[in-house]
Amino acid sequence: MQQDASSAVRLLACRLTGWKPSPGFRSEWLSSTCAGIIIWDIFGKGFRQRMTVMEAVWPITALYMGPVGLWAYFRWGKTKSPRYEELNGPTGKRSMRPGLSGGGLLRQAFKADVVSLSAFEIGLFGWMAVTQLVLFTDPHLFPDTATYWLMMQIGMVLGFMTTYPVNIWLINLGVKEAMA
Repeated sequence: MQQDASSAVRLLACRLTGWKPSPGFRSEWLSSTCAGIIIWDIFGKGFRQRMTVMEAVWPITALYMGPVGLWAYFRWGKTKSPRYEELNGPTGKRSMRPGLSGGGLLRQAFKADVVSLSAFEIGLFGWMAVTQLVLFTDPHLFPDTATYWLMMQIGMVLGFMTTYPVNIWLINLGVKEAMA
């Protein structure tokens, strides 16, 4: 009953103001909600990540991949947290390359990430070029519109898809290590 009343109020407000949420707005709202769930799980419930940077990576991933990012976090991210492993036992092997100094570590990271990030940028920037030069030529999309950010989300997913096989290749070459 409560949900029916709140839905009716929202519907009335939309009819009175004439505002209708666009698909881009709905997508951004859904993705933001997914990121919020991950942030709450990490910081509110204590499922802190072993690698601190991943505490930012997982919510950012949810911002552009929405429910898929949320699923990936619960499938692979949460299960690697020390608290999860404490409650459920270890879920996979971890390895670090022994004997690398700070400079050696930086060179190794540089070799592993330049190719990977370049592949991501090809997918993302290629899609954004298509949106600006083919799909939305007059007028172009601007960053203050929800449609622009929906197109950016699609571009980031395409960037993920172009970098995934490159990362597999780098792991097979031994340049990069699998995270789990």
